[in-house]
Amino acid sequence: MDDKPEVRIGTSERERAQSALSEHFSEGRLDMPEFEERSSLAAAARTVGDLAAVFIDLPGGLPDLTGLDFTSADCSACFEFDLVQVAPLRFRY
Repeated sequence: MDDKPEVRIGTSERERAQSALSEHFSEGRLDMPEFEERSSLAAAARTVGDLAAVFIDLPGGLPDLTGLDFTSADCSACFEFDLVQVAPLRFRY
């Protein structure tokens, strides 16, 4: 996943990262100041790359955030719909 650091993340990915940080904290890999700092960075993260930096020195690195494979050159398989066909429907009243 870290091959595409510019991919935007959402709330669920940030929550998964927070959960992973909590696990590292409970296992003694992070002390309280480190945990708080990394938690703040994870909460403010906007991209996969932002989160990757938080986990750079932790075992396992960046946790699986979405289950999607962003490592392929063609990410069209990551989407379940065609935006060109769906977008006009969003504006109907």
